[in-house]
Order: sequence, then structure tokens, then C-alpha cells
Amino acid sequence: MRTKTNTFKLNYDLHHAFGLWLWVMLFVIAWSSVGFNLKPVYQPVMQAVVGLMPRERGRPPTKPEPNKTVENQGRADKSINSNTTVNDSRNTADAIAQAVNKSNSIAYLSAQADIAARQNGTAVQQLLGIRWVAEDEQWQMRFKTDRDIGTHSGASSITVDAATGEVARVSFGYQSGFGNKVDQWLSTLHMGHVGQGWSHRLYQAFLAMIGLAVAVLSGTGVYLWWKGRQQRLKALQKLK
Repeated sequence: MRTKTNTFKLNYDLHHAFGLWLWVMLFVIAWSSVGFNLKPVYQPVMQAVVGLMPRERGRPPTKPEPNKTVENQGRADKSINSNTTVNDSRNTADAIAQAVNKSNSIAYLSAQADIAARQNGTAVQQLLGIRWVAEDEQWQMRFKTDRDIGTHSGASSITVDAATGEVARVSFGYQSGFGNKVDQWLSTLHMGHVGQGWSHRLYQAFLAMIGLAVAVLSGTGVYLWWKGRQQRLKALQKLK
């Protein structure tokens, strides 16, 4: 920034200073905005550059193979003559199925999430939400561990089969591939879901300053374009 300046020089210095020192963060905000609003453009580019993998949309339906029909029938016949141990396990499954309902599904899934996290050497920091997947008859809970990136695309999840009480799958955000982690960081930085307490507030204040910087860049850019246009018009008039 020059000390001795005029209106044009001030706008020129502001435009170049904000564009130079904040270009990395401005690129993060701009490209993550493309990811939020133009996924047909964002996803192919990210797949080609960083190897972004498409997210799992749900459990694919399982279909029995034709060659195994006889084998499945044989297993069904054997199950009819099962002993009392199998009956006890069925009773246990029925009890679990009755427990995994709307009233206490949060407690059940949070306990299962804690178990899965401890088995993977991490810990659950925050429960983010639970939903009922009607097409699969499953409960799914999203949660954040101490190794996840943010609380949205980088969060973990656990899915429980409501009919059996068994854990269908567990997905930890920190175990994602490189491309998915880049995508998670972009969305997390854009939304301001970074840190906790004062660090979180400081980052949100920084994002607010980025918003002001965008306004300054827009205003100074329009001013510089307008002054340049005036100079071009004067030059054309002199030529005439």
C-alpha cells in the first residue's frame, strides 16, 4: 500500500493486495461453491485431479444366485431341526428388534457407535443426527470422532438393521481416500465447521473478513474497469 496516493491508486492497491494475500482462501470458497451448486462440473474435475470417489447412496438389494437355490433349500431344511441354542438366539434377536425402535434408537445406536469407535482406536465426540431409512428398514446415525474432518461430509456414520439389531455397516470419515478428504476439507472450510470454542469463533470471524474482502474486490474491480473504460474512450476521441 502506497502512503502517497489518490483514489485510483488506493483502489488499485486494495484490489491487488486482497487478491494476492487471500487468493488461496478465495479459491477454496469459490471452488467449494461450485461443488455445492454445480456437481456435474465439480465431480468430474475432482475425480480427475484428486481421485474423488462417489459417495455411497445406500445398501444395494441382495438377490440370491440361481446356482445356490438347492443349497439354500438344504440350509432351510436343516434350520427346521435346529436345537434350542438357535431358538435362544432368535429370541435374543427378537428382543433386540423390539429395542431398536423410535423411542430408544438414539441410545442403542450411540452405544454401538461408541463400541465401533473404540475398536478402531478413536472416540465419539459428538452425535450429529439420526434418520430412518425406510427402503432398507434401517436406522442410521451420523457422528463425529476425534479424527474426523468437520461435522458434515467428513463425519462418520453407523447403520443398524431394525429387524435384527445388527450393525449393517460403519463408515468412518477419517478412513476416506485422499480425494474424499480434499472434498471434506473444502466443504468444512467453506461452512466454517473448524475447531471448537474460541478457535471456532476466530475462524468464523476470519470467514466474515473473507466476505468483506470479496465485497472490496468487487467494488475496486468495478472502479478500475470504469476508469480504464474512461481512458480508452478518451484515447479514441483523440484519435478522431
